[in-house]
Amino acid sequence: MVHDGHLLGSGDWSEVVLAGSRVHPEVQKLCPATIQIVSQIEEALDCAMTGVGEVIFSRLAPGSHIKPHCASSNLRLTCHLGLEVPDGCEIRVGDEIRQWQDKKCLWFDDSFEHEVWQRSSSHRIVLLIRFWHPDIGKPNWRQAQETLNAGYLNHLASQVPPVLQKSDPLESLRGYRHVCEQLGAAGGLHSVAQGV
Repeated sequence: MVHDGHLLGSGDWSEVVLAGSRVHPEVQKLCPATIQIVSQIEEALDCAMTGVGEVIFSRLAPGSHIKPHCASSNLRLTCHLGLEVPDGCEIRVGDEIRQWQDKKCLWFDDSFEHEVWQRSSSHRIVLLIRFWHPDIGKPNWRQAQETLNAGYLNHLASQVPPVLQKSDPLESLRGYRHVCEQLGAAGGLHSVAQGV
């Protein structure tokens, strides 16, 4: 289940939250190294812990389409680290269409309209990390968060269900474990996968 599930035009989209308000306790047990790395990225961790963004594994099934949408502000930037990216997966941000690549980051400002197509025969998995926009500056993070919380986020928070609502809470995590193992074999990203 995803908190933006209404954006799914077709197919299936799931996520596991690694940092933010909806982290399931089992995630911390199953992904300790990844969570440790994320906890060292102050701009992302603060953004997630204050409700301005989150850090998630995002899995999109074959044949899925995420409808055009945009964030309510440009206070953050989004990074997608391609973990499992088959051919046929594209994202449009503004007028540009790009494809993810395995083990590479794709950065964008999600206040621009964007949408996703998954036309492959296997799942697309990315590590999605949202950061405070660098032009905001750390001294202004609280003020920016308060501005957002005054409206949109307070309303949204009352409607967000827990991310794992299955009889077996580990069911959603099982699809991501092999991705972490593959990261270990990627060399430069080895530390992300250890302990997962």
